[in-house]
Parts: sequence; C-alpha cells; structure tokens
Amino acid sequence: MPDAAAAIAKTGMPPPCGESCGTQHRSTLAKTQPARENAGLHALISQAMDFYRFMAAKAALEQRALAKSTAETAVSVACAVPVQATEGAEACHALARSHLQQGNRDAAAAAWQQALSFPINDLVLLDAIAQGLRDLGRDPLARMDMAQGVSPLNQTTAWQAVCLSVLRQDWTAVLPALQDACDSHPACIRRANNLAYALRQLGRDAQANCIIGSAQLESGNYGLAAEAFAAATPEAVQVPEFLSRAILALRYTNGEAKALQLARSSAELGRCNEAARIQWANTLTDLHRVEEARAVLRAAAEETGQWKLRLQSELILPQVAASIEEIARADAHACSYIRQLEQMALPAGEDTLTDLYTSLEPNFYLGYRSEPNIDPIRCFGRFVSRVAAARFPQYGFPPQRRDTDGRRLRIGYASCYLVNHTITRHFAGWFEHANRHEFEIHMFPFAAELDPMSAYLGAYADHVHPTTYGLEAIAETIRAADLDLLVHLSIGMDPLSMQLGALHLAPVQCVSWGHPVSTGLTAIDYFISVDSMEPADGNMHYSERLVTLPGVGVAIAETHPSEKTMARIDFGLPERVPVFLSLQSLFKYLPQHDGLYARIARELPDAVFVFVEGDMPAWTRTFRNRMEASFEAACLPPEKYIRILPRMAFSAYQSLLCCCDVALDTMDFSGGQTSYDLLSNDLPIVTLPGRMMRGRQTYGMLKQIGVEDTIATDADDYVRIAVRLGQERAVRDDISRRIRKNKHLLFNDPRPVQALEAFYRWATGNALPSDQAKFRLWPPV
Repeated sequence: MPDAAAAIAKTGMPPPCGESCGTQHRSTLAKTQPARENAGLHALISQAMDFYRFMAAKAALEQRALAKSTAETAVSVACAVPVQATEGAEACHALARSHLQQGNRDAAAAAWQQALSFPINDLVLLDAIAQGLRDLGRDPLARMDMAQGVSPLNQTTAWQAVCLSVLRQDWTAVLPALQDACDSHPACIRRANNLAYALRQLGRDAQANCIIGSAQLESGNYGLAAEAFAAATPEAVQVPEFLSRAILALRYTNGEAKALQLARSSAELGRCNEAARIQWANTLTDLHRVEEARAVLRAAAEETGQWKLRLQSELILPQVAASIEEIARADAHACSYIRQLEQMALPAGEDTLTDLYTSLEPNFYLGYRSEPNIDPIRCFGRFVSRVAAARFPQYGFPPQRRDTDGRRLRIGYASCYLVNHTITRHFAGWFEHANRHEFEIHMFPFAAELDPMSAYLGAYADHVHPTTYGLEAIAETIRAADLDLLVHLSIGMDPLSMQLGALHLAPVQCVSWGHPVSTGLTAIDYFISVDSMEPADGNMHYSERLVTLPGVGVAIAETHPSEKTMARIDFGLPERVPVFLSLQSLFKYLPQHDGLYARIARELPDAVFVFVEGDMPAWTRTFRNRMEASFEAACLPPEKYIRILPRMAFSAYQSLLCCCDVALDTMDFSGGQTSYDLLSNDLPIVTLPGRMMRGRQTYGMLKQIGVEDTIATDADDYVRIAVRLGQERAVRDDISRRIRKNKHLLFNDPRPVQALEAFYRWATGNALPSDQAKFRLWPPV
C-alpha cells in the first residue's frame, strides 16, 4: 500500500533500535526497548488508546524525558554532584575539562573517574575520557571498582569487552564486536560511528567513511551518505559490501551520471557484483534507458549464471514512465517473458532451485496500470508456485487442520510492515477490535528491526513470534504455530511476502488488500477486500476467491490532527487562491491523465496544484517534465501552477492538508490511507472510480459517508467537479461540513472486524448460523 505515509510522511518516530523478541504474550514486546523507556511504553500500551493517540502520547513522553534529562545534566554540572541520567558521562567529561582549564588536575581526574561509573555507548567519548586520565598520569583501568560503565551490570559482555579493549588502546580487538553490532542494526548511526572511530585509529579512514555512508543511507540521510562515500577512496568503495550502496546514494541525490561512471569503472576492474549491477540497471531505468539496463543485466547473467540478474533483465519496468509508449513497450516485453517462464522447465538441483526461488520478486509496477493485467499476474503466480513446490515439497500441501472443538481459533497475521508503516495504520483495527475470547491472535513481524509500533500491536496479540531471518526459518516458525488460518496483510510489495505466500503454512491462507492486486499464487485461498470498493465483476480480477467485508473493511482510527503549526507561506503557496492537493506516490500518475490538471487550470487561472517529490530525484524530474509539457500544450505557464514539494514530516503533512482547498485523487489507482487522512481533515476529494478495486478506494469511502457530490462519472465530469469546487467557496464549505458530520461512519467501525471474524469461523469450518450473512463470498473465477 504505497500511499502518502510511504511517499510523504516521515512519521516522526525515532529510528528503531530494539532487539528481536521471543515468543511473548500481550505487551511484553515492549521489554525489547531500552530499559529507561520501558516503564513509559508499558504505561502507554496498557491504556485503551488507538494508533494515533499512542503515537502522540509516546512523542510527549519522549519530550518530557528529554527535558528532564537535560535539566538533570545541567544541574549536576553546575553543582558537581553525581548525575543519575544516562548522559552523566558526558556531563562529567565536560566538568573535567572545565576543571583542567582552571588548573585543578585532581578535580579533573576525579570527574573523569566518575564518568567511567556511567554507561557509555560512545567510543569517542570513552576514548577521550581515557586519554584525559592518561594525560594526567592516571591509568583508566586502575580503579575498575568504579568503572561501572564498562561492567557487565550495565552492559552486555560483548560491549564490556569492547570498552576494556578501548581503555587498553587495543583497537584491532574491538573490530569484530563492533562489526556485528552494525550488521544487526544497519541504520544505527551511533554503532556505525563507533566502528568508524575504531577503524580510523588503525589508519583505515576510507573504510570508515564507507561504514558511515552505509549507515546514513539506511537511515534515509542520503546527502550525508553520498558525501561519506565521496570522501572514501575508489578502492574502498568498489568492494561488494559498499559498491551498490554508493550507487544507490548517488541515485538518491541527483548523481545519476556519477553513479553510471562508478558502475562502469568498477565493471572494467571486475568489481561490479550482482547488487551493484542491479543498481546500475536501476539508474539507467530512472533515465528511461531501459534497453541499456537490460543489456547490463543480461551480460552479468551470462557471466555469472545468477537467476536474479536473468529475471530482472527481462522483467524490469520503468518506475515513473516518460510516456504511454514507454509503459506499453516495457509491459509487453515483461508479459511476453512471463508467458515463457510458465513453459520453462525448472532447473535441477537444490542449490539452483534455491537461487531461482530467492530471486523471485513481485512485478510491482505491473499493478499500477489502467488494465487489470490479471492474465500475466496469474501466469507469474503459477510459475512462482511451481518453483515453490519443487524447492519446498514439505510446504506443497496445506497442513492438516487441528481439532478446534472448544478451543479458540488461531489466527496468524504475517507482514514485513508490522512497524510504524502505512500497513499498520490501515489494519491496526483488526488487532485492536479482535474478539480475544474466540480468537488466539499470533503476530509474525518480519521487519529487520522492530519499533514501538510493533510493541503497540503486540499488546493486542496473544503471541508475538520471534523475528527470524531467512525464508526457511520464517516458514518453519509459521508452520510450527499450528494455525487455523493465516493472513498475509500484503503480498506484492516485497520479495519475502511473495515467497512466503507461495508456501502452504496453514490450512487456510488469505491475503488482504494491503497491496490491492491479486497474487496469482495457488497457495492463497482467499483475497479479503471491501464490498463498497469492488466493481460488479470484481471477482474476475483475482486468482483467489474473493471475500468482501462491509463498511470500509477496517476499523480504522481517525487521524488526530495536531494544532496547525504551518501556514501556506511555509510551503511556498499563495494566499487567497484555490489550492488543489494531490499527494500520491508518483508511479500512480499515468501519462494518459496528465492533461486533466491543465484542463482544470484553464478554467481557474489562479489555481495552484500541489504534488510531492518521488523517492528518486529522477522520478520527480520525469513527472515534472510531463506536467510542464501538458501545461505548455494548453498554452499555460507551468511555473505559475505547479508546485512539487519535498518529502516532509508527518506533522508538516498534516499542516499541509489544512492549507489546501480540494484534493484530486489519482486515476486507476486511487488514494488509500491518504484519503482517510484527507477526510479526517474534512477536505473534499474529487475521484473517478476505476475498473478495479485499487482505483475505487476513495469512491468506497465517500459512498460510506454519503458524500457523493465529488464522485465523477468520467474525465470530463472530474474536471467539471474540480472547477466548480475551485470557483465556489460555498460549495466547498458545504461538502466539508457534510464530511465533518458523517465521517464518524468511516472510522472505528466494528462491523468490518465482526464480519472478518465471521469469515474466519466459516473458512475454518466453525461457522455460526448467522455468520455467512455478515460477509460476502464471491463465486470462484
């Protein structure tokens, strides 16, 4: 569900830093968080609150903790008294330096010795304290009774060993533990800084820069990542560990030419591995040089025999296309190859099959088209299922159903996105409103790192299973849970979900509309969708049997807008003119619809149209070029009308919604979570329902609340409605008033969850007499 949450809003939550959890009950997942915030998280999770209130309460808790810590540190430095906060080592270090400047060496030494009594997770600080003591002729290891900061009482044994090695200046000894720490949390800047500092002490500055670059890339700090890689030597960058990351950092920072130069020079030296070749091809695809991208991957596949390169060379699709013709050519090529795959004999040998299966990825962009594309989706799904059965015959058939007489039904929810993500925002109500007397909820979070939102959801589950890594380990974990029914919240947004979805891990398996496109997989029995959003022939668009829920299918929480903190001027938007907002991921905007915005502008000469940048600068450039061309074709100056804003924090995103007059939904693949956010803010949305459910989500929401004035019947009607809303403030205000009055029908509706659980009983052979009336079971295709 790549929506505004993914394309725009960085939700303001801190980078995750919790460890993996074991099988747990209720809210005990919070125990994986640092000890200092445990009490606060437990207190929040134990309260009855929805997703958004939890986010707001957690942010307030963090702000209070930060303010308290800052105050304690300031008082302790001023009064030279022991500091109880974690930041005490820094305060003592500052105090020691102050004493030293005043010539008080004994007081400085005492402060540095006190610093070692606090937990220290920063090697730069630890080394500075140790060096200060050495400069005063004191041995930092002499008083280990005070060195509580490096004792196993406060740190892990591995960290204790690292700290002791640092105090001994044995930098080589610390590298393995620091590398393991970075590998387990690749986005943790602190861990990367520690490893980089140790490498610099050994004269390995170029490698240190690459370590920093990798961590900054994982954290989303793309400019800093590119700078760090640029500061390293070419030899350091051109190693398998870093090369693909360096190319990706350049893609993120308008550095496509440098990325291509780096890739070519690395290939000439024989240093361009599989991951780097794929980033090389992606860079070419960003620039609409798809045939060159295929050539790069085909050459590498011929050289290495790797299935991933072979598949991607034929299935590569443009992310944001420059024209309808580019989409048609790329889709035709990919669909032709998919038909060939279905006829292909599978390779022999477990290793080769493993390479093939783990190389399979969803054809993500094929779902973002005006056509259903169900035939190639089914065809590819059958191929994936055939490979799965050959590689994992133990998962080739559903497990036997367990005896559920008198027992709660075991329902499993599996996803890579059970963290602070759009999927969580959308489906949290299925956890929050679950009937725990009848259903035993199992949560399988397969994110690389869990976060407080994982803890929040875990509070509504009976079992939160360990975050295991590797396809086989995850499959074993799910199968061992002996579920009655497994729900994949989305399949099609990442390779792992598709590879798991092809395996029979529970007697009944379903997928929800987290990615509202059929999987094509034979192991998925049911596609769970929304009755109000499906067209009359909706079942024809799925390989799975279609099941639809009432309402909007979820008991979704209403966004709680924070106080408006930004005005139009802060976004560079003019006052007293109609501002149209369209905030979808750029790959949702198909070229055939570009002219609609210029048609609206022709009738509203003062209007402004607001979009948001794509993931890659090249995608934004392509979209901007298309928009400008459509306005110029209408003899309108594009710079007057078009605003493409940078990605922003969630609070800024909420303020932006309050600054605009009308929202324009995308064609063929409508807004999902974005539309809920818009309606939470009473903003009128113009939408044109498409042929498939994925293009009818906003339509279903508006039908649910009985505000249908802005549902268009065709493109001309879409333009007419938008123009009228832009011209007539009274009409906008009336629609906003009716949204405000009726939106309670959209949010926190328990009926969809009751219908969902009725379906669970029916699908597992435990139906009550009234269950089948609560959901709709469509005939099989």
